[in-house]
Amino acid sequence: MALILAVEDDLKIRELITLTLTDHLIVESPTGEDALRLVQKVRPNLIILDMKLDHGISGVEVCRQFAAYAPLAGIPILAVSGLSSPQEISEFLHAGATSFMAKPFSPNELIERVDKLIELEVISIARILAAAGEIDLVNGVKGALVAGNTFKIIRALKQAINEIEQELK
Repeated sequence: MALILAVEDDLKIRELITLTLTDHLIVESPTGEDALRLVQKVRPNLIILDMKLDHGISGVEVCRQFAAYAPLAGIPILAVSGLSSPQEISEFLHAGATSFMAKPFSPNELIERVDKLIELEVISIARILAAAGEIDLVNGVKGALVAGNTFKIIRALKQAINEIEQELK
């Protein structure tokens, strides 16, 4: 289970995300401004972001601000949009999105993409720990991944990284 921030102005799509990703805890945000406030309080493992929000700040600008916000460093951002020309996808990725998915999308496509992005986050954290010489933690990650405890792994690994950073100071 992961904590996912879903930033989407269309209520039906927010509901689709929540009803589809039942294995995860979903925090919904209808606007970019709301999402920017929420990330101050909620530390998501993944952000699903509508790149063309209709009201207020654009999804592209929200993505840029998420990417520049140090506490969110390394958290994957799945950009979703009904616009999917190569230029628009490039704009989304340059703004800081990790991956892109065109609307409309199927529930199965959403599940597969979310699971893959969360798995990549865990692997990224494991690489950081391996580089820091924390082999026991890396081996623990491998075992927990097999058991499917992704959410617990992410939380534990982030805590371990914080402790390592404190020791290095």
